[in-house]
Amino acid sequence: MKIDLRQRWICSLAVAALVALGGNASALASPTDSVETDATPTLAQQIPAPAGAVATPSGDLPRLTEGMNGTAVTMLQVILRDLGFYDGAIDGDFGPRTAASARAAQAEYDLAQDAVIGSVSWPVLLYYWDNR
Repeated sequence: MKIDLRQRWICSLAVAALVALGGNASALASPTDSVETDATPTLAQQIPAPAGAVATPSGDLPRLTEGMNGTAVTMLQVILRDLGFYDGAIDGDFGPRTAASARAAQAEYDLAQDAVIGSVSWPVLLYYWDNR
């Protein structure tokens, strides 16, 4: 599944992740800033995949599993927190608490409860996060 970076929820997600990390959200560009539509990088290019993660050439988000860390895990934690599944520290580490939260979200949305956030879980989580 390709994700269009021009959609507003991508900017909202970036702002939420930045604020969760104590950053300055006003430093981000708005989605209406001049952006070349055909030169827009994919989300996978903007969110560095953790070591060992596999990001497909189609631009899908990286597949996340317990033990990984990085920006994509931070964004997952923000999404899980905003959906009411995660109450731990937003630290970018996919540990047991994040895995338990991922399983709870997967159970809520009738997905396989394996704590693997990949091509099936990402779109569902992003849909519910965007429509909360």
